[in-house]
Amino acid sequence: MKDPLDLTKALPHSYPFVMIDRVVELKPGKSASAIKNLAADSSFAPAKAYPQVFLIEGMAQLAAVAAAPEAPQDSARPKSGFLAAVTDFQFHKKAISGNEIRYFVEFEAAWVGMARFRGRAEIDGEPAAEGVLTFSVPGKAAE
Repeated sequence: MKDPLDLTKALPHSYPFVMIDRVVELKPGKSASAIKNLAADSSFAPAKAYPQVFLIEGMAQLAAVAAAPEAPQDSARPKSGFLAAVTDFQFHKKAISGNEIRYFVEFEAAWVGMARFRGRAEIDGEPAAEGVLTFSVPGKAAE
């Protein structure tokens, strides 16, 4: 991704399905961090808490940005892989309206057609969620 703020170059998603607002740091193929701000006037019925599955999706989208930060030259849209597995997830803190969520992902391993990242979400510097995300990566060989 030449401009880390332009998520459309790395994700096939569009609003309202983009679960990260801004990429803060990007080390292609290694790690990334991002921010998601929950609007103070938003409510997530019925509990007014941000759904935990959205925390996982935010980490998955950030991992996709870290894994393939640019669209191929011959394509208007990225050739993204698929989220293949979500394992070892733990939830520690609920996100509510007005919170800023910080996402972090780090590359762990790759093998033929697959890549694994460890993800973490924090709210106010405290862990909110963490776990392992495994992706299919089209056109990638084992490294």
